Amino acid sequence: MSSPIPETPSTIAEPSSLLRIESESILGGDAEWKHAELDLSELRSIHVLHTHTTTLELHDLEDKLLECNAPLTYDPSETRIFLTKIRSKRRVELELRSRGVYIESAEIAHDEPPKKRTKLDSQATLSQLSVDQSEVDEGVESNQDDYAQVLRVDWLKDSLAAQRLEAFEPYQILAGRIGRAAEHDIVAGSSSLKPAPKHATQSILIRARDDAPTASGREHQCPYRGGHFHSRTKPTISQKRPAPPLSLTQSTTGSDDEAALPPAPDWVREKLIYACQRRHPRSPPNTEFIALLKRIKLARILTSDEIGVRAYSTAIASMCAYPHVMRRTAEVARLPGCDGKISALWQEWHDTGSLQAVQEFEKDEEMKVVRLFYDIWGVGSTTARQFYARGWRDLDDVVEYGWSTLTRAQQIGVKFYDEFLIPIPYEEVERITAVVLEHAKRVRDEGVEAIVVGGYRKRKPDVMDVDIILTHRKLDVTAGLVTDVLASLEESGYVTHTLVLSEHNTSRGQSTLPFRGNRGTSGPLGTGIGFDTLDKALVVWQDPHAAREEGERDERVVESADEKVIKNPHRRVDIIISPWRTVGCAVLGWSADTTFERDLRRYAKSKKHWKFDSSGIRSRENGAVIRAEGPEGVPDGLGWLDAEKRVFDALELDYIPPEERCTG
Repeated sequence: MSSPIPETPSTIAEPSSLLRIESESILGGDAEWKHAELDLSELRSIHVLHTHTTTLELHDLEDKLLECNAPLTYDPSETRIFLTKIRSKRRVELELRSRGVYIESAEIAHDEPPKKRTKLDSQATLSQLSVDQSEVDEGVESNQDDYAQVLRVDWLKDSLAAQRLEAFEPYQILAGRIGRAAEHDIVAGSSSLKPAPKHATQSILIRARDDAPTASGREHQCPYRGGHFHSRTKPTISQKRPAPPLSLTQSTTGSDDEAALPPAPDWVREKLIYACQRRHPRSPPNTEFIALLKRIKLARILTSDEIGVRAYSTAIASMCAYPHVMRRTAEVARLPGCDGKISALWQEWHDTGSLQAVQEFEKDEEMKVVRLFYDIWGVGSTTARQFYARGWRDLDDVVEYGWSTLTRAQQIGVKFYDEFLIPIPYEEVERITAVVLEHAKRVRDEGVEAIVVGGYRKRKPDVMDVDIILTHRKLDVTAGLVTDVLASLEESGYVTHTLVLSEHNTSRGQSTLPFRGNRGTSGPLGTGIGFDTLDKALVVWQDPHAAREEGERDERVVESADEKVIKNPHRRVDIIISPWRTVGCAVLGWSADTTFERDLRRYAKSKKHWKFDSSGIRSRENGAVIRAEGPEGVPDGLGWLDAEKRVFDALELDYIPPEERCTG
């Protein structure tokens, strides 16, 4: 990198973006989610249209459907029952067309208009709930597979409240035969009908854009279009109808005899949908295919397709937990989150050894640049695309044209870009931990304990940063500890820059993150903020003694036979402080992959009606603290590992060791 990098201040404040606001459930509050006894397994495939819903509302809906054993799918092309918050039939039709789905509306004849909603018991069959095909107007085919319905989400809400299935018709917005795309083709922005470009939807980036949220009143989340970025884009409809989903019983040998499949794991047979309910080893049998799914997931991340990221994260986690080498699509289809789209991708990989979507992503020059910017510490996918939109194509451009517009964290991320991408050997992780513990004891006493979490504890092959939890059995000792440790490390030269410094936990008396409960019997639940609000310092680290031994600090890049080698690189180190009474929650919250942690919070909410985060557990009903580890934590004679196991016990989960929480 040729451009000189200006000096950056060593300390910056915590950005407000670290806080996350939880939204109210779309179904009217947590109380209505607590018990789900409906069985929706006999219904046809269900998909939730995300327009007008927040990400958290969408997750709540999908979670409840899965708990009711509904055949949930993330692929609109294979959906036969759509749920939506949209009220307008015309808007529903436009939303479906933007996803390549065309429903030819059919007027249903009734002897009398229904006077009120008809309630059915939980054993009602699909034929009782769906519109009788004999009632469909003449000219509409009666093939159930070609028939789709769009219902308001109120159907699910009312069915759950009544603990019985409501009839579809009162909630129906649109119903009819799924038509041929060619009969409805339009090109966005055109006033006349004409064929769309032949390859209009072939690029993975365009597919990612089409899958992205397009909620009314919000900027399009995936603004990639034709090599340029726009604040809003309109989808181009393919001339060709999307291919029908791959049959889930299709086989590479021509037959998928269920008896010939390997035995399904317990979590598949018992329909355990949460990643925290199963084991995910570091090296699963289907690593090669999983790696390709991760590349598609990365494409969704870079285009801010939150729905796609969620869908692929769920599928990848299921694949990571599957104990057998996949040989048939029927094996893929029976896994949670692996709908027809994932099955089709597996079949493509099985037949060709690759995935077209991945090849397109790898070749896309724009995404190569966006990925480069995304790897800057402090830069997310949206900011990375904004850098590209400004005409920047490498780090030199960022320094030359945009240095003054960067946050101080981003400036530090650019300055040490190459060094932050170098994996940290386990021996170095242990040396850094020993130094941090030494300074913690220096500013407090010998009772301070250090726990290495993150990638090191999961035994990941590449550790990219060092996560260390400091704790003490006396509550007053951990108050303000992070500031004192940081000052000592800075004075000794180990910490060169502070990216984030937070004392949120100390400021609230080191209590579990507050949760405001029900505002009366009929009011909605309040909101909580943040996932991890423990005291922490996220810092840049370098061993000053190694630097002095190697000579001048500015001459740390040496040429080897094959590549440049950075001697004594700067490292990313996170120092987290936890009170002893909730150290088990802190260790658990920092010792698993993202999907495992996400599902742990979802599980606690759905199954226990609790709010879990790294600072502890609270009841969602009354806000009371749940002392899962004991009133003051685990007693003398027990350690932090015992505390973590007690959290699993309180959640009624089997203990899963950290090296088996690798959900990808």
